[in-house]
Amino acid sequence: MTNARTPAPPDAAAKETILVVDDAVANRKMLKAVLEQAGFEVVLANDGSQALTELAKKPPTLVLLDYMMPTMDGPTMLRIMRKKQAVKDVPVILLTASDLPKHIEDAFNAGADDYITKPVDTRILVARVRSLIRARADRTKAQSAHTAAAQLDALQSELEDARKTQRSQLPKMPQERPGWRLSGVVIPSGEVGGDLYDIIEGPYGYPVAALIDVSGHGVSAGMVASSVKSSLRLLLRDHPIDDAMTQLNSHLCDEDSGHYVCAALIVLGRAEVAIVNAGLPPIAILRGSEIIATVRACGVPPGLLTDQRYSVERLPIEAGDRIIVVSDGLTEPFGLADSIEETLERLTLLRADPGETLGALDERLHERVRAVFLETDTVQPDDATLLYMERRDT
Repeated sequence: MTNARTPAPPDAAAKETILVVDDAVANRKMLKAVLEQAGFEVVLANDGSQALTELAKKPPTLVLLDYMMPTMDGPTMLRIMRKKQAVKDVPVILLTASDLPKHIEDAFNAGADDYITKPVDTRILVARVRSLIRARADRTKAQSAHTAAAQLDALQSELEDARKTQRSQLPKMPQERPGWRLSGVVIPSGEVGGDLYDIIEGPYGYPVAALIDVSGHGVSAGMVASSVKSSLRLLLRDHPIDDAMTQLNSHLCDEDSGHYVCAALIVLGRAEVAIVNAGLPPIAILRGSEIIATVRACGVPPGLLTDQRYSVERLPIEAGDRIIVVSDGLTEPFGLADSIEETLERLTLLRADPGETLGALDERLHERVRAVFLETDTVQPDDATLLYMERRDT
């Protein structure tokens, strides 16, 4: 072998380890000196068995493997190595004095990445070592990027499925009920949110409008919101809205999910409405362009305190009156969470338009909820939800 001087590589190679396997002491010493001068750490093995022992201790960055060795030759040891999961992808260069095509073919069939004949020009040897190490690093990086991209695609697909599932749980809007027309908007701050609304058949023959705002964001909040919706549908079959909210609180406290729920239930009667507000911003009743009443929260959000009870507020209602319920995602960015006037102003809901069709109303509500964040250059920090109920002539 020639022994030309090889310049040291950059620091990036300082921690890379080369396992040199050769039965000749002189070859091992020479290769060790050359590779260490090039900046590599070197581990030595005098035969295939010792090499396999070293591989089991710690996988090297690359293996320099002599072809001809007693007891176990290079290709035999390489075939065993390629079956071991921890080192099956470690690059291997076979070194041999033979340049016979059969030996070269055997080397690659055994799993060699490169083949160098002796005597070796050490500059070429070090260049090929570095080239194989770079190639492996590039493959690893590409595989990692591919895996990360695949994981991201899977996550995005799962989030899209969750979003579609959540949207399917919302009742079709806009809709008309006897004496009422209804609309609702839910714009989550992410793919999946913790806000929902629902229209439920109550125990006395009147529909019950519900708005649910679960603390937090994302899939976990969305799952809790779905569970709360199902619970309320069951509870409202046989219980008035104050009892239903009280029992919902007990269920959430017992589950200890880490989430609490701001919620409102509104019984849409013909001459009056019954409202329970549990932690949401004030619920507004509008007559023309005037707020004639607000219903503030009567207790802390369900899921926070055990033994919490909720009370009903009953208010007369006339044709043309409107009830607006919003989550705090539509009040906090523009003032205090317990204020509703600024939000109604920004949503252009303080003016009435008796001639507006239900479809036009629904489109306007969606446009205005999206626009309030753009107009104020405010990043949407929370799910934004609105439930609109308008009393009509029967």
